[in-house]
Amino acid sequence: MKPLESFFTSALKIEKWHGAENDFLFVNAPDLEFAVENSSHLQSWPEAAAALCQRNTGLGADGVVVWTHDAITKKTAAAIWNSDGSRAQTCGNALRCLAAVLLENKLWNGTSPLEVHELDESSTKFSAGVRTFACLRSAIQTESSEFTAAVGMGTAIALRAGLLTAQTQRLNAQHAPAWMQQISALSFVQLANPHLVVRLKPGSFTNFNNELFCEMGRYFQSEKMCEELGIPLSNIGFIEADPQAQNTNVLNAIVYERGAGLTQCCGSGGCAMRVALKEESNGSVPELLKLRMPGGVIAISELDNELILSGPAQKIARLEATFL
Repeated sequence: MKPLESFFTSALKIEKWHGAENDFLFVNAPDLEFAVENSSHLQSWPEAAAALCQRNTGLGADGVVVWTHDAITKKTAAAIWNSDGSRAQTCGNALRCLAAVLLENKLWNGTSPLEVHELDESSTKFSAGVRTFACLRSAIQTESSEFTAAVGMGTAIALRAGLLTAQTQRLNAQHAPAWMQQISALSFVQLANPHLVVRLKPGSFTNFNNELFCEMGRYFQSEKMCEELGIPLSNIGFIEADPQAQNTNVLNAIVYERGAGLTQCCGSGGCAMRVALKEESNGSVPELLKLRMPGGVIAISELDNELILSGPAQKIARLEATFL
């Protein structure tokens, strides 16, 4: 990977935020264009984003958000790049942080739903596209650098429940690891991005550590398992839930993401879990489903059939980085 200094011709203004410890570098599009002025490196932006996200040699983050707001048209646009340089289809934690950024900068009132357009890119410039990327629902500032925000995550495009069939278990009998016995259901949920929701038997979550969750995530992302289940490479979400328990307040959950591995929090993964649990329990899920992920608690509800993700967003730092 090329050093960061090779991408930028001047200092770059950056803010670092996290949503339930899923952290992001926020860069305003005009600032980014200025930082690569008189160079051709904007076309190498995905590689630069990956370099920025490196924990040891970069600034360290789970992703980079490039955003812009036109004061005349009032149009807001954004795009998210994962830590491996791939462009994210959606990210609920980043979108909550974006809501806080806009509220803090007085570019949005935090109460009226705000459509965010997809950010288009050329070799030299970013611009607001036609397609709506997301809808920010609300945001409030609770402390000097702390916010709570809610974002619309759309609806499920596809759902296939009951993937843990007798045939699947039989096909894996010879090679399946011992932890497979702790799984009670598998469901595929396609939102803007694909998810495989793995429901663990009640009481089993505490038997797993991060190393084992990574092993399980890699197992379900293997070409063999994707082919056997008939799904694309997906984020793997693990949740310990008893769909018959009506008084469960907060459920344990964790997600192994494509290209990123085990994450502190995954908003779209939490939305996929709600969709899967609702299907598995014939609609019997709490109105506000709360999930405890390693980075904190998020909540998922529904409004007019749209999944609404709510949770924290916090500013970590504001800096002007000069790459040496």
